[in-house]
Amino acid sequence: MAFKTTEARYGLDDPRLSPAYSVAEAAHYLRMPEGTLRSWVAGRWYPVAGKSKRSRPLIHLDDSHRQYLSFINLVEAHVLAAIRRRHGVKLPKVRAALDYVKRQFTIERPLIDQTFQTEIAALRASNARVFVLTAGNLRGIEIAAVFLSALPRICGILNSLPGPFIAHVSQSGHVTIK
Repeated sequence: MAFKTTEARYGLDDPRLSPAYSVAEAAHYLRMPEGTLRSWVAGRWYPVAGKSKRSRPLIHLDDSHRQYLSFINLVEAHVLAAIRRRHGVKLPKVRAALDYVKRQFTIERPLIDQTFQTEIAALRASNARVFVLTAGNLRGIEIAAVFLSALPRICGILNSLPGPFIAHVSQSGHVTIK
């Protein structure tokens, strides 16, 4: 199934995609530090082994000049703030989850994608415990072999942890909770 891009879904002239809010203004509306929002939309410099590295933005600005947030960007920032504040999810885990969803499901804006939000809500409501194979391009019998080798660890996790959670199973059969 092909997913529509934001522009195709909303139309190029959709006012929700028009640059409208400065970072300072949006931070005020969201009741958050301006520097935090700026790092989410522009990335930030951080030290790594004596050098500086720049993080990638978590939210892609619709403004071609990268100065203003659109209404859609404001909503994305609101959802991201809720994930951080209400659920206490650390930023590296948020970044990894967003990258995974964008890559695996070709969802351009997972923070506001209705289909994705509905599926997550259904998983949480069902108290699901999900195991995802992160082994790469395996097929059929290879996938079964990986899960079979990981079965004792999977059973141990199922018996010890309540849902909801998502566990990753590597090609070696190693199981980690994310």
